[in-house]
Amino acid sequence: MIFLNYLKSKAPQVSQVSTQLGRSFSNIPKNFFSSTQMAANKAKGRVADNVTRTGLKTEMPDHTVLDEVSGKFSDGKRTRFDKLTLGPDGKPSSVHEVKSGDAKLTPNQLRFYEGGEQVELVGKKAGSLAGTKFTRDDVPSYVEKHLLKPRIDQQGDPPIYTKTQYGTGGKKPE
Repeated sequence: MIFLNYLKSKAPQVSQVSTQLGRSFSNIPKNFFSSTQMAANKAKGRVADNVTRTGLKTEMPDHTVLDEVSGKFSDGKRTRFDKLTLGPDGKPSSVHEVKSGDAKLTPNQLRFYEGGEQVELVGKKAGSLAGTKFTRDDVPSYVEKHLLKPRIDQQGDPPIYTKTQYGTGGKKPE
């Protein structure tokens, strides 16, 4: 009974603190938590991008790696390739899309990687390659997935990296 009386005497103070907390939290912008998550995702993306770039330079030391090169479909819509490698002859040798975490391909990326539609390289980053046309079957095309926060899959192995090739990449099907 004594404890109950104590709580009743403190009720106005608890109510006042609760109201103040409510006001404090109401001042936080509605997009605060989503923008914080977006910043974390962007940082993970940069790490994955750097890992891919380093891997490409190691695997193909005689190739040039271009970043964020744009391609245009016949209907004028665009997509962007995270990495485009050029062989010693200066021609495209592979294209790479880098994803981290749960990131998915955009609709236009799906058109290229899964749909096999032709793109024409455009923009400043394409440089002298502007106007070059190809499909996933002309140039090896990969989607590289980096799981930067290791998770345990059903078999108990931590999946960290996957690389999926789309199309034939210039090789004739057997």
